Amino acid sequence: MEAEQGGSPAETMAFVVGALRARGHVVDADTTDRIARILAGDLTAEQARAEIAAKYRQR
Repeated sequence: MEAEQGGSPAETMAFVVGALRARGHVVDADTTDRIARILAGDLTAEQARAEIAAKYRQR
């Protein structure tokens, strides 16, 4: 089953958040901000990975 392309930004965000939660990930404000920046084209996958790594190195 393929995901439908071309949904609104809110629908896309809801889909991604739901998928992350279904996989057991905690979705916090940092996560939703990162998703929004990726969807807007302001953040690359590589930059997002670096942010995530830095976040968990601080703990």
